[in-house]
Amino acid sequence: MAAGKILVASEAGLFVFKLVGDVRKTASVPYQQTAALNAYAARLFQRENLDQVVIDLAELTGIDSLHLGLLAQIGVSARQRLNRTATVISTNEVVTRQLRDMALDRLFRIIEKPHDLPAALQELPDMSVSEQQALKMTLEAHKALADLSDKNRETFRNVIELLEAQHADPPPKDG
Repeated sequence: MAAGKILVASEAGLFVFKLVGDVRKTASVPYQQTAALNAYAARLFQRENLDQVVIDLAELTGIDSLHLGLLAQIGVSARQRLNRTATVISTNEVVTRQLRDMALDRLFRIIEKPHDLPAALQELPDMSVSEQQALKMTLEAHKALADLSDKNRETFRNVIELLEAQHADPPPKDG
């Protein structure tokens, strides 16, 4: 499996997120990269010159529910901020099916052909993240997925309940 990378770019109002390889917490993408993506997306939607959001998954080989939830948050923010649907490029049938199974096609226009994007991609620098921040980010991502459909709500109900319990009762710090 290819190591996971999260890349971003912006050019003339076009903002691109590109996920490459195996983008799962259990693989090669630590919470520091995921937190950087989350923070970048939050800052992005505060910018004045935002016109279009594209998520390029053409080179993605694997993705977990945490990152699918972050994509859902980006899709919701794009719809609210731009009053239009963001675009996902997905040329991998397995990934495209996963997007549809998780109801992300409700948030994104999915294009199944490769596209050259005019922006120069760069890797986000890692961002330090505490255990509680990682837990909160994971909880919010899963809630975003659960909000998309009844099937997702049922699928992630136990995960969300567990994360909420952990978030409400953080582990003691070693001292």
